[in-house]
Amino acid sequence: MVRTAIASDHPDEFRALLRSHAGTVDLMVTTGGVSKGAYEVVRQAMEGQATEFLHVAMQPGGPQGIGTFDGVPFLGFPGNPVSCLVSFEMFLRPVLAELFGAPSPRIPVRARLGHSLSSPEHKHQVRRGTLRGTELSAWKGAKAPTLCTPSPAPTRWCTYPLESRCSPRVMRWKYGCCESRT
Repeated sequence: MVRTAIASDHPDEFRALLRSHAGTVDLMVTTGGVSKGAYEVVRQAMEGQATEFLHVAMQPGGPQGIGTFDGVPFLGFPGNPVSCLVSFEMFLRPVLAELFGAPSPRIPVRARLGHSLSSPEHKHQVRRGTLRGTELSAWKGAKAPTLCTPSPAPTRWCTYPLESRCSPRVMRWKYGCCESRT
């Protein structure tokens, strides 16, 4: 893994930074600059590359980028820290765990929801919650990404499939520090 400093907001400088690593890495992962705004540096730097920027039906973590940069596989995650973390857990962790055995995969479990809750229409939602025995209490608060704001009480990530009104899948890992609970 190669981590660079915070990149420039100038597309040409950012493109040069990516190019300086293209021959030495197997995968490029960026955070931020992938949404639909007028000044999204990653989108601008990827012009002419085999990349696609799209919105997945997930909250938080909707804007994503995928493709290649100078032939190197590329993933572009949102810049919001919670959205980026959820994107990593949903899309990249499973692939890395399968290919390399690390980081270790998260083991999902099913739990009964202790109260009524529904996800927004056409969105797979990830919320924080607390698992006590076999009953889950998920936070019903404000809209994403504040659905995942730090709090001492929540201990699990809970995923709710599209338009779900049923039992969620619970990712068995501590909220915040991402420590495995298996």
